[in-house]
Amino acid sequence: MRITLAALRSIARGVAGFPGRKNLIWASSAFPFSLQPGSGEYLDAQRNYGEDIRRTAALLASARVAVYTVDVRGLIVGDVYQQTLNPVTDPLVQTVQPLDNPQTVSEEPVSYTHLDVYKRQVRNYRTFHKPIPLRDNFWLEVWVGNDGHTATWVDIMAHPSVSDKELAEFVRLGEIPYMQEKRRQALDFISQHPGQYLVMSLRRFVYMWTAFWNLDPNNLEVEFHNPANVYLTVSLTVVMLIGLWQALRSARERALPYLLLLLFYPLVFYLTHPEIRYRHVIEPEMIILAASGARFIISELLRGFPELARLVRRPA
Repeated sequence: MRITLAALRSIARGVAGFPGRKNLIWASSAFPFSLQPGSGEYLDAQRNYGEDIRRTAALLASARVAVYTVDVRGLIVGDVYQQTLNPVTDPLVQTVQPLDNPQTVSEEPVSYTHLDVYKRQVRNYRTFHKPIPLRDNFWLEVWVGNDGHTATWVDIMAHPSVSDKELAEFVRLGEIPYMQEKRRQALDFISQHPGQYLVMSLRRFVYMWTAFWNLDPNNLEVEFHNPANVYLTVSLTVVMLIGLWQALRSARERALPYLLLLLFYPLVFYLTHPEIRYRHVIEPEMIILAASGARFIISELLRGFPELARLVRRPA
């Protein structure tokens, strides 16, 4: 409870310096308290954490943040791993059982998160006969972006989801040996072509923020004629950078998390391969900065052109 309230207060402080109303979407399978004053629900939470809840609600209101809750349980279609663990005999499940009913599994979201990760670890051990905390395909993604193909930002024909040859190799070797082979191939290519890898990383950086790769007609057909590609991507990047510059000038401490996010989140895509959709994760933060940048641009235009300012401000 206190962690959730502290997170909401941190969000309120982080966006307080930006003008206008902000909307926060809170998606969860449980909402342990209400921010509405005088709510008759969640009496235990109000009794035990009332002061923290009131302080959080006040901070959110002061920052003009409206909180909308979304119950994600409406999206659940079933747990394919529900038979993996026995809630009676599995020792980890027993450690998170509620004290008032030791025969049932806790319904706390945090417990489910821990169990979900643990179930995957059990499944991995049973499948591969060795501990694999979390599986990934990182080295495959490094390889498809660094195998000598430069015509586009990724060699899709080197991926088993597209190439029948790679899929057959994947089936023949098995998942873990296949990923180990891609790691070897990727590192061998990078060590033999360090200059090309550096140039490709720089090109991936440019592509991530402009959606532009090269002047190949096939690429240009996608990059310029599809909606929301080069034109929108470049415009959003430029206005976002202006907003970031203004934020760093006027509220450096509040802007620093945005700067760190923009610096570190895309790093893995510079090293592997980019896709414009990979930016979607950070586009809410980009939009916040872009709104600040657009406001600055408009204010400067109105300041530089008094006639335009009078026209805009003329009453209807």
